[in-house]
Amino acid sequence: MSKATEATQAIKAAWAAVSQLTVPVAISQSEVHVLGYRALEQIPGETVHRQIGQGRMAVHEMSRTLDGVRFYCLLTQRDYEGLEGGEG
Repeated sequence: MSKATEATQAIKAAWAAVSQLTVPVAISQSEVHVLGYRALEQIPGETVHRQIGQGRMAVHEMSRTLDGVRFYCLLTQRDYEGLEGGEG
């Protein structure tokens, strides 16, 4: 089996495994972009928040790290405020 075929099979296996746990959007190196905060909640651990930008154009990154792999989602300011209101 060629190295390229081994690599593509490993990528497909990783995607399938993550799909059983949460909703992946993209996988790269040791990071997995998931579809929204509810998908991120499926990953055990403490949530870390980071705001990127200011005001209406701000984007909020929420992440959790498990076994050296960082799972994250991006939220608009409006989505983040809704999340804050729902949890507070």
